[in-house]
Amino acid sequence: MTKKVFDLLKRPPGWVDIRASRDPLDVSKVRHYVGDDGLEYWVDPNSRSIRTNNADIYMTFHAFSDHAYCGHSYAKLHFDEEFVVITQNYKDPERVVFSPDFQEKSELGEQIWHVDKILQTLRLPDDEAYPWLHPASLMPEIEIRGMCKFRDLDQQNKFIYLVKTLLSCHCGAMGDVLRGEVTRGKVVFGTDLLSKFQSGELIHS
Repeated sequence: MTKKVFDLLKRPPGWVDIRASRDPLDVSKVRHYVGDDGLEYWVDPNSRSIRTNNADIYMTFHAFSDHAYCGHSYAKLHFDEEFVVITQNYKDPERVVFSPDFQEKSELGEQIWHVDKILQTLRLPDDEAYPWLHPASLMPEIEIRGMCKFRDLDQQNKFIYLVKTLLSCHCGAMGDVLRGEVTRGKVVFGTDLLSKFQSGELIHS
């Protein structure tokens, strides 16, 4: 008699993703912002992203934590048919983190977003493909690989402009966005990253 092996990676019959089954949030009050170049952008609470009137330009936010797994969070800025992985420095250098400290704001009240590391390749539990699997140690890992270098200085400058512009409308609190309040963020690049921008080492030679 053959023993039937249970496939942990297979979606269980009748399993429903609670996140996907929720009614969409009312975004009728969400404010739209316009950049100096005419780019329109806004926070989309339903997709955990910042969208624009150019379908090829948007930023997505990814986060996951689980029992016995300290979790991760990162962002992807999509443009030029590719994406750049964005994270920040953290007290535990092994952690993958990109999230605001709600106590840290600029003098103008803008939420600070620390952008310290970009163009990374991450290996993380694939929670987005296997949301029914727990704990995280059972999940296969996925390699998140976007751009490894910028094509030229123009593309690097485009990235800098886009990350500063898109995050300028995000305070990290979805309640404020849904109520139609003005929400403001400010990017602070790490000194090491600024040095790499200036030296050109992030650009293909």
